[in-house]
Amino acid sequence: MKTSWIVSIALSTYALHFDYKRRNNAAFRRKLSKKSILLDFFLCFIEGRDKKKLSQVQRQEALQQEEALAQAIRKAYHEVQRCALPHLIEEREQFFMQEVAKGEGLYAQGSHKFIEAASCFFRALKVYPNQMELMVIYEKTIPKEVNAIIVKLLQLDETENAIKNIDDAPE
Repeated sequence: MKTSWIVSIALSTYALHFDYKRRNNAAFRRKLSKKSILLDFFLCFIEGRDKKKLSQVQRQEALQQEEALAQAIRKAYHEVQRCALPHLIEEREQFFMQEVAKGEGLYAQGSHKFIEAASCFFRALKVYPNQMELMVIYEKTIPKEVNAIIVKLLQLDETENAIKNIDDAPE
């Protein structure tokens, strides 16, 4: 029998076994849940811990840290919203350059300044004419942790804009 046949039969058998467990084992389904996967990803890759050795206390601490990070991001978003953005093209260009330079300086200081750096990059993004193009540039040039915070700030901005549009809509 050829090796390719053996490999394909083994993969098919594993796929059937996986599907059977997924359909019939509630504990297995819970392990596959999105929240569990995201939490394990956060704990394993960002903090460098082994996910099998985590206790309930450690999981609770991770959830609290995640919530504290979310609150800090919301606070940074509201601070950005209070900031007045320039309207003239020359002022926008100068503001953009200042914010990008400030953001680069902040993220170079270390991870404790990532939220402040992301706020600066987000303010620069708000005045940039092509935001998608700038996001691609950000992905290539700034650390992924700062970029993730910028994405969360953008999500908050979209949510706030949607709420404002619903509130402003005529009835």
